[in-house]
Amino acid sequence: SIASGKEELDRRAWLQPQEDVEPRYRRTIGLVNRSRWDSSENVFWLAEPDNMQPDLADAFDKLSASFAFTMSSSVTSQLFSTWSSGDASYIQGLPYPVIQQIGDLTETDSQLPTAIAYICPNEKLVYVFGSFMTELVWNGVTVELSLLRFLYEQSGQQHSALPPLPSPMPKSPRPVFSGHTSYRSQSEADTMDLKKDPITTIIELEEAAKEAAGRFDTDDAEAMKIPERKQPLWFSMRMSLVAFLIMLIVTMSVGKLYKDYAIGGAAAYPRMAFAITIPVFAFFMIFFFCVIVGCFFYVIGPVKEIMSGNNKYYSAVPPKLERHRDTVLPHITVQMPVYKEGLQAVIRPTVESVMVAIKSYEEHGGTANFFIAEDGMQAVAPDLAHARQRYYEHIGIGWCSRPKHEYSRKNKTAYNRRGKFKKASNLNYCLDFSLRVEERLEELLTEESRRLGCQIEDVPATAQSSAYDRALADELAKDEGRTLAAGDIRIGEIILLIDCDTKVPKDCLIYGALEMAESPDVAIIQHSSGVMQVIENTFENAITYFTNLIYLSIKSSVGHGDVAPFVSHNAFLDWKAVQDMSFKDKADNNIRKFWTDNNVSEDFDLALRLETAGYSVRYATYHKGEFKEGVSLTVFDELLRWEKYAYGTSEMIFNPLYQWPYRGPFSKLVLKYVFTTRIPGSSKLSLFAYLGTYFAMGATLPLTIANYFLLGWYKAHLPTAYVPSWTVMLAVIIIFNIASPLTYAWYRQRVQDTTFIRALLEHMKWIPVFLLFFSGLSFHILKALICHLFSLPIEWSATEKEIGPQGLMVNLDRIMRQFRWVFLFFALVIGGMIYLGVFAPRGYTIKDFSVIVPLAIQVGGHILLPIVFAVMN
Repeated sequence: SIASGKEELDRRAWLQPQEDVEPRYRRTIGLVNRSRWDSSENVFWLAEPDNMQPDLADAFDKLSASFAFTMSSSVTSQLFSTWSSGDASYIQGLPYPVIQQIGDLTETDSQLPTAIAYICPNEKLVYVFGSFMTELVWNGVTVELSLLRFLYEQSGQQHSALPPLPSPMPKSPRPVFSGHTSYRSQSEADTMDLKKDPITTIIELEEAAKEAAGRFDTDDAEAMKIPERKQPLWFSMRMSLVAFLIMLIVTMSVGKLYKDYAIGGAAAYPRMAFAITIPVFAFFMIFFFCVIVGCFFYVIGPVKEIMSGNNKYYSAVPPKLERHRDTVLPHITVQMPVYKEGLQAVIRPTVESVMVAIKSYEEHGGTANFFIAEDGMQAVAPDLAHARQRYYEHIGIGWCSRPKHEYSRKNKTAYNRRGKFKKASNLNYCLDFSLRVEERLEELLTEESRRLGCQIEDVPATAQSSAYDRALADELAKDEGRTLAAGDIRIGEIILLIDCDTKVPKDCLIYGALEMAESPDVAIIQHSSGVMQVIENTFENAITYFTNLIYLSIKSSVGHGDVAPFVSHNAFLDWKAVQDMSFKDKADNNIRKFWTDNNVSEDFDLALRLETAGYSVRYATYHKGEFKEGVSLTVFDELLRWEKYAYGTSEMIFNPLYQWPYRGPFSKLVLKYVFTTRIPGSSKLSLFAYLGTYFAMGATLPLTIANYFLLGWYKAHLPTAYVPSWTVMLAVIIIFNIASPLTYAWYRQRVQDTTFIRALLEHMKWIPVFLLFFSGLSFHILKALICHLFSLPIEWSATEKEIGPQGLMVNLDRIMRQFRWVFLFFALVIGGMIYLGVFAPRGYTIKDFSVIVPLAIQVGGHILLPIVFAVMN
């Protein structure tokens, strides 16, 4: 809010009263905001204090800014006390124009350059502008540091406390850009302190400079070399132990079956049929044994590689800027798919975060643009679409929108947004349209270069800009209104792919560019993410903890040598590598595509295609969770997320049943993965452990029901190799709720995430929540698996990024509608259990406690899941 913004400015002592100023030049010191608007042309002004003079607001239109404040501090006071207002030559070393009053900016014949700040000696103020609050504070720090350095130079004092300003890196050729992205000048960018976060005291600057100098010697030729990245073998050792345990269990099971045969002879033949189930249960058990071995490594395994090591698939330490003084930084495109998410609550905070990162990258000498794949522009109300367009234009964002989905069995000629999950087809459409514009632009620039008798790169910037606008207009005209687009929609050498509920670190682009430069074989750098919480209720807190647990576990595996995962957000992609993986979809009019939009697991598919082509995927953790992602806000969204993942795992392994006669049971994707030699065998086993988890959870309910009848009616006829559900349940409780929390807490202390006691208490706090959640999950996962195998229709909507009123009574109608089949099924199960326990004829009753409890837990978990979590919301 603007009030909190003023508090930040007050804390930095930038809003001090004016001193020794003529009455006619006295002003109200404060902050003004013009960044809130509705779908109309109305503009809303906010000021703190509310008696700010209106002439300051008039300057916003010229500067395309949304925030401004009047800087009056000890530094500005010292500047004006040593400067005669009429001596303009005195401040020639500063990059900020001098004005007599703020009204100078609004004069139509003003020749003042666009800048982040203007010095007004009459009022003894410095006016600082910014597009949003974070940038405004950043600009304020920039100005203050510039003034401090200037005052030191003017006084002739030694200013060792100030670190040298970084030399800007050579400019990469920036593609012509018709949109407005920044109002900074390069001289302003050169004044930025790039070594750490903005600071306000010289002492902190001095300490940071000394620390940086002590860490890296740029004169050391060996230190300037890019270190070789090797693949550690710890993860191979872990998975070898897992494989040994699996083979041990399989061997013991086969041995028990043979013993039954040796004792029973021909009478034991029916029991031999259980041998068919051994490979299936071995597949289910891989993850269980991975957890057991993982617990062992959490306690005594190495952590140096995890905390501060870089290997082929893992980066815990960012690239050194000093090694890349001569590196030409690539143009980066930040791409963000959006749908119907709220502009104010969801999209705008993400945009502000990205614009800070783009500004930081530009100050290092790079160039970047922001490209939104706008799937909601033609699907929302016209006034909302207009508001989005105006917002994108104001910030300088390029965007592209495809037609809304109207395809149906009755209307097969309408546009079809392909895929059960629309993100991939949205990205495909926008990337393809961008390339079409690039191809048309190349044609126009070739014609222009021939006319001028020069090379394409020598065509004047104005002509290039005009050619781009014409190319965009030509391609839009070809689509006859189906496609909407504006701004710069071209793709740079690197893509940063994010979701619309994301926050990115301000220095992520420079490090992403340099790491790609250091490792040409890397096609994807997937960043570890923290959680950007929205409402911080019990349910969101629980999912936040679980998400952090998953990322910390991935960190352990990849740090020890596993192949990095790709989750299709918060990731850098090599655009050339992605284009190399493009294909023509014969089922969709031979349209050029980059992501598979027929599969839910589009991220795994792209990663696999890249890895089998010789590229690699890397997992980076050096931003320490500053990449933020949203999590599910309701249990409904979380269940849909698990269903989607389950469907994707089934897609990855199996073809639908109707294709088995002519394609076989296993998918082309999994066969390609199994037989490629470019992926280590340990990573293949690790992936099957992950995939097997979903099948194990989906099979829990039917296997528990089967166990209820087998042990209840046919216990004497079962082989000795049969493992009852009661035994499985106890093993799961011991490993996942006792051993795993203890060892995981110890691991978190070893990697300096938190203390052992705090980690253990935190985990124990969430155990009841996870017990209930996973007890009620099997039905939903089984539904997704069956839908894929039997080709039944299923789709998922985008997850909710904003949340409305919650509670049991509010969601009662939704619970009954969404869980009606769950309640009906388990009502029948409860009725059957009561009948078999009390009323069934002798010989058919089932009263064994160890048989009833596993099924009762499944029944209770599934019924209570939506009710309890609705209350928690």
